[in-house]
Amino acid sequence: RYEYLRKHGIKVTTHVLKNKCDEINRVFFHYITTRTPYVVMKYAMTMDGKIAAYTGESKWITNEVSRMKVQESRNQYVGIMVGIGTVLEDDPQLTCRIEGGRNPIRIICDTRLQLPETSNIVKTATQVPTIVAVGDEVYEASSDKIEKLEQLGVKIIPVGMVDGHINLRELMGILGEMSIDSILLEGGGTLNYSAVMQGIVSEVHMYVAPKIFGGKDALTPVEGQGVDSPSLAKLFDLESVEKIFDDIKVVYLNKNRYRLLEIIVDREEFYNNWDEDTLSQLSVVVDKKATAPYSTCCYKEDELWHIAGTNNDDKLIVVESGEEAYIFTKLDKLVRLKMSLRNQRDLLDIDELMEQLEQA
Repeated sequence: RYEYLRKHGIKVTTHVLKNKCDEINRVFFHYITTRTPYVVMKYAMTMDGKIAAYTGESKWITNEVSRMKVQESRNQYVGIMVGIGTVLEDDPQLTCRIEGGRNPIRIICDTRLQLPETSNIVKTATQVPTIVAVGDEVYEASSDKIEKLEQLGVKIIPVGMVDGHINLRELMGILGEMSIDSILLEGGGTLNYSAVMQGIVSEVHMYVAPKIFGGKDALTPVEGQGVDSPSLAKLFDLESVEKIFDDIKVVYLNKNRYRLLEIIVDREEFYNNWDEDTLSQLSVVVDKKATAPYSTCCYKEDELWHIAGTNNDDKLIVVESGEEAYIFTKLDKLVRLKMSLRNQRDLLDIDELMEQLEQA
């Protein structure tokens, strides 16, 4: 539509301050681009990084004003998500305690369907929409308990597993289809670790109180195995720092927040979306630099599939190798990354794009 103006001698500049405009309504642009919820991970901790004492006691770490800001977040985002550990330990209601506020949809990640029928979550499920994500194998073997919970107002959905935990990327796709465009993640260390490592967290709200708990066994905001090298750390941009009396609220944004989430696909589904001609000819112009000289290919050799490409010097560069399902997932991601370059300025040339693929 801009070509008509350009043909008549009118200069047209597109994507002016696009990223800054996107930041004005992060949730909306994330959702319409990915069809998955925008996830904000929230936690409160002491100066030494503890979210509870070694006994498990956590009330209260931050001051009352900080806690009220959390209630404002519950009113702001469509959903709130916790793990079953939080439910079993604290028996929360996960509602908005602001007068006239809106209760978020409650989402419980419960791999083995341990949710008690006597919990506050179940008792209030007819008043506050409640979704429980259960491992798909447990779902198939728990028809009696599922029927009871659903009669009490709880919606149970089966989700695949990753390393013994709920596949959060798959869950985000399901929740997106349910028109849930944003989630406040108030998980414990285990769920937070899964969320960060599976790449669903777009924003972090960290509340820090002027206290020290100590304790090598005291809980931390993100647990799990962790990365084995600082070079593998998940990276965030500092957005803001706010002083709340003696507390501090720090907001971080995921450095990869403009990138589309990986969508798990099989080979047949991949070819239904991307034919070989489209893939080899796909090019993107970013800041007047074009990837047109670059082409992508996928081939099988020595029982493994490989993704490779040629850069300006026409040298074939293999960037990823692996099993068929894994490689076609990566290949789909590469195409989506190249398409998303139309809407961002973070990756300036194909070398950086390849580096992003290797890190993904």
